[in-house]
Amino acid sequence: MNQQEIIVNFSSTGVVSGLHFDELDLGFLGDKKIGRASSIEFDEETQSFLVLPAGKVSTVEQATNFIGYDNAREFEVEWLQACMKARHCDPYSTQGVTLASVIRAGNDRYAVHGRKAGGA
Repeated sequence: MNQQEIIVNFSSTGVVSGLHFDELDLGFLGDKKIGRASSIEFDEETQSFLVLPAGKVSTVEQATNFIGYDNAREFEVEWLQACMKARHCDPYSTQGVTLASVIRAGNDRYAVHGRKAGGA
């Protein structure tokens, strides 16, 4: 994974939130509660990977058709970090989808997987 910013938010009630990175252990702040912010799933029809934020049942186009798991994982982190940096915008909001589009367009590693279902 590329070096990047690590976004950590502190609420007025003292709750700290952020994506988990082994490089920054927030355990010194107290007990941690760690859960998946999203899942990366394989789409058999398109033979590609997609990122599905927790609690969502449908995808956004910008978070689909990744050629490999690692590419989807890197995009997932960049997207969710960008949403946190934008004051916790929902990834499926207009702002969240725009952030996904900008991230996807700005990195050749995230090129859309060209293979269609059933063949090359």
